[in-house]
Amino acid sequence: MTNKKFVQRWAMRCSIACIAFGLMDANAFGATTYPVPSLATNADNADLLDRTLTDMGLSRIAWNTSYMSQAQNLDTALLDHEITCGVSRHIVTLEIWDSLTHIAAGRQDDDLRRIARQMRTWQDAHPGHELIVRPLHEANGGWYAWGFGSGNPYGNTMEQFRPAWWHVRGVMRAVFPALPFFWCPNGLINGAMSYADWYPGNDNAEYVGDDGYNRSQSDGHCSWRTPTQVRQETMAAIRAVAHIEKPYIVGETGSSEPNACAAARHSKAEWFRQLAVWMRDVAPSYNVVAVNYFDYDKTTVNGNN
Repeated sequence: MTNKKFVQRWAMRCSIACIAFGLMDANAFGATTYPVPSLATNADNADLLDRTLTDMGLSRIAWNTSYMSQAQNLDTALLDHEITCGVSRHIVTLEIWDSLTHIAAGRQDDDLRRIARQMRTWQDAHPGHELIVRPLHEANGGWYAWGFGSGNPYGNTMEQFRPAWWHVRGVMRAVFPALPFFWCPNGLINGAMSYADWYPGNDNAEYVGDDGYNRSQSDGHCSWRTPTQVRQETMAAIRAVAHIEKPYIVGETGSSEPNACAAARHSKAEWFRQLAVWMRDVAPSYNVVAVNYFDYDKTTVNGNN
């Protein structure tokens, strides 16, 4: 888990409880009330959701993103628990562990139909809520089976992404026609890749967004990226291909503790304060509706907490 004292300091100094429900408290910055995105969480079990809310100093939150593979059943117990925490927008990250060509050829169709049926059943029983699916996320990286970035395990290419996305969407919406899809690439990797050649099209995604982090501990040197530096180039590139009326979700974000070099000038508490200001001043112009905070300790995975 993220260091609790920093998150609580963030909550105290940045009026994060007001951000969580989509409005910035006027007293937070000595100004009028601003419409800002809802603060959201990335939690794939009830215990993690509860602990994240405790870290944030909150009891309720409006959005949550969970994770499942195509081999699993929809975790309806988690979705029901989210409701008790105030969640009304439920993003399910669907990790389809196969190559893009196999996905497009239909090898996972039976599982996709099963999950779509489960999603439709749950949605029909909860009309006041919205269930959103996020398949094939961070595909421009090479770390997932469906990724086409450098070093990907199946030799996927960027040209194979759209057919796979369109196929998944077609199969699942044949079962659940109203199911919203969230297209969520990784943030631009050294500005090296355009989104224009693999965006599935405005008619094939109800939400767009990105994942991006300040990974000071693993990036080395004196690396430290503010929320603006993490997001701005990526958001501009996505908005160049996705209509501005398309709601934008920050799928995953967070900050590690500063590395030894950066610690002399930066802190995680500083980053959280900057995020609150970014949500207030910048995010509304991109039609950002939610910012998902990824509260995981990955020190043993990639050196980041």
